Amino acid sequence: MGFQYKRRTTFELRAYVDDASLISEILIDHNVVQQGIDYSPKEVNAARSSSDMKVVSDMKDTLKQFQIFLANFEGTVVVEINETSPLPISLEMVRGWSPSNAWLLLRRLKSVSSIPIPQNSPLEPIDLSP
Repeated sequence: MGFQYKRRTTFELRAYVDDASLISEILIDHNVVQQGIDYSPKEVNAARSSSDMKVVSDMKDTLKQFQIFLANFEGTVVVEINETSPLPISLEMVRGWSPSNAWLLLRRLKSVSSIPIPQNSPLEPIDLSP
């Protein structure tokens, strides 16, 4: 995961998303990050370079809590794919999911696990890089 905020007007956060069938790298939109930590990049920079160690420590804690939130996130992510970004962009993250989404995921997992894999043929990796 890469997080860029120094000397920037917008956050750039790269993260990995695991949907139980594929792990993908995405960008988390600036607005999602700013809502998640409740600070702008300018405020984060000011706090991290403050001479007041309490201010620095509090900002580090805030960023750590957001990192923990992302690491433990389970829910729905609205993703945009466009020509201007090399990666899909997460525009919205909603914790939890509806029972219908859970059943759809379960059906999808069951269909993947029911595909027989021949014992004597080696699995070949799939290259997902652009």
